This record gives sequence, C-alpha cells and structure tokens, in this order.
Amino acid sequence: MRMLCALLALVPVAACGDDGGGPDAAPIDALAPDTLPGCGADVLFTGEYVEWTSTETEFHGIFEALFTIDRTSRTDLTAPNGRVILCLTPGPMVRITATKADHTPAVFLADPEVFTPAGSTFTSRGLTLSERDANYGALMTGLSFDATRAQVLVEKRGAAAGFELSGTTTRFAFDGAAWTSGNTGELVLFPNVPIGTGTATLSSPDGTFVGPTAIELKAGQLTVVPLR
Repeated sequence: MRMLCALLALVPVAACGDDGGGPDAAPIDALAPDTLPGCGADVLFTGEYVEWTSTETEFHGIFEALFTIDRTSRTDLTAPNGRVILCLTPGPMVRITATKADHTPAVFLADPEVFTPAGSTFTSRGLTLSERDANYGALMTGLSFDATRAQVLVEKRGAAAGFELSGTTTRFAFDGAAWTSGNTGELVLFPNVPIGTGTATLSSPDGTFVGPTAIELKAGQLTVVPLR
C-alpha cells in the first residue's frame, strides 16, 4: 500500500512517497477522507494511469509518466501502480499533460469540480507507441491508430451515461472487463477524430454531467476527459 505524501498548498510541486512493489503493483483503492493527502484550499487530483490492456487480474500501471499542470511548476511522476497526485487550483478547467517516452502523448482536461467531494479518483488508459496499432486493431477490426487525427477518451464515474462527440460517429465503450462497440461504459473512446477547427463538443443524450464539453483535438494526441 502506498505511503502518501503530504501535498502542501504552499508548495507548488507534489513530492511523493514510495509505492513499493514492482511496475505491476495492485490497482489503487478509493481513498478514505481521513487518509487523503492535504491540498489546503486546492482540489486533490488523483487516480491511476494504466496500460491500455490492463485489467484487475492482469494489472499494469504506467510507471514514471510525468504529469504537469500547464503554466505551473506542479508536477508528479506516476508510481509503479500508475498513481498520480496533484493539487488543482479551484475554478476553470485545467490542462494536464502526461508524457512518457514510449507512450502516446496524453492531455487530461481536468475540471476541479469533477474531483469533489474529496476522495474522487479517476482511472484512465495510456497507449504505448509500439502496441497502439495492435490495440486499436484488436478493438476495431481493420482500424489502426491515425497519428494525423485526434483520439478522445472519456472516463465517467457514477451512473453510466451515453456520450456523443461532434464530428464523429465511431465510438467504443469499456465496461470494466471488455471493449465493445457503443457509447456507454466506464470508458468511451472516440478514435481517429478529424481535427477540424481543433475543438469538438461532448454531449450526453442521457442528461447532464459534470466536466468539460469543449474538447481539445490535436493530431497524434490522446485527450482524456474525466467526468462525473
């Protein structure tokens, strides 16, 4: 079990403790409020960044991916189980980059309101450069990763909801065990989205959700959108 570091509101960089174990340490559990690291008046952004094919029985966290909040000095390297811990300034959505040399660049569109109340966590996926075509092909017969287009991954907590993204009708959903064609699940992937104006609109025919609706599109990038 990870020994969590204290994240002081006055210290811009998150300095974190040791998870122990190897790169395939167990998935994280939801944190009880009395075990949460402190962010003072800020909002705790925490969760796990794991390999695309990871499951609870074959769990593979992405170790030492660098998460950086744009236009700040706040950074964190993921632990062996993929855990990241950062403090977000309350207010508008913030952009967080996630980089690792052998993985597709990722950007998290993090709305601080999504991570309240305290203890809210996310679980997201990363794509290795060497296996992303195979992973896409296994999911979508005959379809490979198109580096000239954008990839959007929606991560929804709480009640399941369907999602649509303007400019595309192709979507795949992960229900915790497997990917299938559809738009309702724990994760919803919109693959190979045309860049267009550089922004697409996320909506849900099932009702409202908390999180961003204007979604950044960038060639060769995985845009991750945590929602609740």
